[in-house]
Amino acid sequence: VMDYNADQAGSYSLSFMDVSMGPLTSGSDTDGGSIISDEIKTGQMQQGVDFDAFTFSGLAGNRVLITCVSTGGALNTNLLLYPPGGGTAVTYSSGTDYLDVQLPVTGPYTIVVDDIGYDSPGNYTLSMNNVTAGPFTGADPDGNP
Repeated sequence: VMDYNADQAGSYSLSFMDVSMGPLTSGSDTDGGSIISDEIKTGQMQQGVDFDAFTFSGLAGNRVLITCVSTGGALNTNLLLYPPGGGTAVTYSSGTDYLDVQLPVTGPYTIVVDDIGYDSPGNYTLSMNNVTAGPFTGADPDGNP
């Protein structure tokens, strides 16, 4: 860790998470874990460098919609979707609060939620819907088979 211009002193915060192996939660930060289609999760970024991760199982070719919006604080949510086994993110939202993706392979995927500037705490609400396979009703009773 170093200052960008190597000319300033100061303190910093650092976060680390292995999105392919976990753990996805820790003692004081319990946000994260699994999510299923049509489930709604809420969470909190305790500080700007915090990020949370949620896993779901997907089949190659299924289309999923993932939405995450800030519900309090200065948080500007950002989404990343990692494939089974880790590697580079399949896609990311870059502050648009929304992902629409056709899954390239079968296996467990990881959704990472963070602040786009890594500098603002706040609350968020996350939902994931598998529009190919469902289920289409769960936490949100609107919708039909």
